[in-house]
Amino acid sequence: MSRWWLAAAVMLAWFGALGWLVARERAAGGEARELAANARRVGPASAYYAVEVGGRQVGLATSTADTSPQGVRLAIRYDVSLPVGDSIVRMLLGERVYLTRELALQSFSTALRGGGGGALTSSGDVRYGLLDWTVAESRADTSAARFALPHGAVSRSSIPLRVAFSGRMEPGTRLDLPVIDPLGGRPWTADVRVGGDSLFAVADSAALDSATRRWSVAHQDTVRAWRIEVAGGGAPATLWVDAQGQLVEAATADGFALYRRPFDLVTQAYQPRTGAVADSAALAVPVAGALDHVPARADHLTLLLGLGDDADRWSGSALDGAGQALRGDTLAISRAGGRLASAYLLPNADTAFAPALSPDALVPSRDPAVLSQARRIAGGERRPRVVASLLTAWVARSVARDPRGSTDPIRALAVRRGDASAHATLLVAFARGLGLPARLAGGAVYDRGRWWYHSWAELWLDGWVPADPWFGTLPAEASYLRLVTDAPGRPFQVIPLLQRLAPRVLSSAETR
Repeated sequence: MSRWWLAAAVMLAWFGALGWLVARERAAGGEARELAANARRVGPASAYYAVEVGGRQVGLATSTADTSPQGVRLAIRYDVSLPVGDSIVRMLLGERVYLTRELALQSFSTALRGGGGGALTSSGDVRYGLLDWTVAESRADTSAARFALPHGAVSRSSIPLRVAFSGRMEPGTRLDLPVIDPLGGRPWTADVRVGGDSLFAVADSAALDSATRRWSVAHQDTVRAWRIEVAGGGAPATLWVDAQGQLVEAATADGFALYRRPFDLVTQAYQPRTGAVADSAALAVPVAGALDHVPARADHLTLLLGLGDDADRWSGSALDGAGQALRGDTLAISRAGGRLASAYLLPNADTAFAPALSPDALVPSRDPAVLSQARRIAGGERRPRVVASLLTAWVARSVARDPRGSTDPIRALAVRRGDASAHATLLVAFARGLGLPARLAGGAVYDRGRWWYHSWAELWLDGWVPADPWFGTLPAEASYLRLVTDAPGRPFQVIPLLQRLAPRVLSSAETR
């Protein structure tokens, strides 16, 4: 009898699970059909934006949407001039995104130019749930990767469109959207929350004053927009989105702000710049490559950040965790020191570290040249802490430091010269190739009262330990402030964020 009851219970549980799966698939299918029906209302549109950092216009942005029977094409372009080191660097970021009729990601292409180097380009195609992703610094330096992409994934730039036509743009709505950042790496889940709506007076045309030869607002329109909070993939963002999925205003916690304005007003207020910092000296962030010594030693550092009301939204970001503890507006940094621990032998087979062990288009850890060199350096050693020390020391000793050198790790290995990003990426590639979990980190180092923009690596030695092959330090000190992970800390990402946070080091007396 007991066996009969057990069999019956198993069958009931099986049918119950089957019914739940069928219901879930029907619900998902219903949402897809509703989204496809709503997306047919997407129309051609274009908008222009002033890009500001710290209340000062540093660039302009354009956004266009075109439709076809097959889907929607978005084109986004940023032109910004940012202070990097002791000069103003102009950077151009262009992105084209192709979406299906259900507004799911189909393909994309991006190009980032400026900063004294060549173009960094990336492209991706989605087929049968797989993303083929390619990144290139030049035609000779190309890396590729393939990984699974969750159903319904979108690009970061298409989040406003996806939310606006989901049929759920109501206060209190929460969506978990799988997102791919073309320059950032693997997919991440965006925590999207819809807030209340508000009316904006937006200038929609401009007139030229014949006397002053200056453009001024000719007419304003009233636009209804919804507040959308996006978190989960780095710096949080607040977006104000109209019913057509177009941004009205946006503010990212990494320091950028966008305001929709007529083309003539946007271009009049922005003059692309390169060269000396001059009047923007207060915003300038020097590059760590200019340091001629290892940053000052510090085991612990406590910072006061200018997060304000955004403090809670940074929980779980690269700013919080793994040696950095965020409590309100205060960040405590404590780095590993002394004897490094590691309770496993290489290669690490823990599936939880799959992203930190797998190659991708930024980290070519399966490249034959990378694998061969990594094995020569390790020499059969399997203790992670020893291998970590050997790899860090080799990169620091064998690859010349060139702040204006290539960012590509393959080229840096071939010519034995590269910038800090190339050093960090090469170390991560070596480590992953040997089965040592590793990831990229970007942010700044503190030395002699100043913050210096920098990139480094983090290796798993029973905890994420910073390793800096630029200066040959393992572990790196608490003077390293991590702002982003899993992508090289490019100025486009890090400089405005550092300005936004304005970290102030607290004295021992202030932390008591």
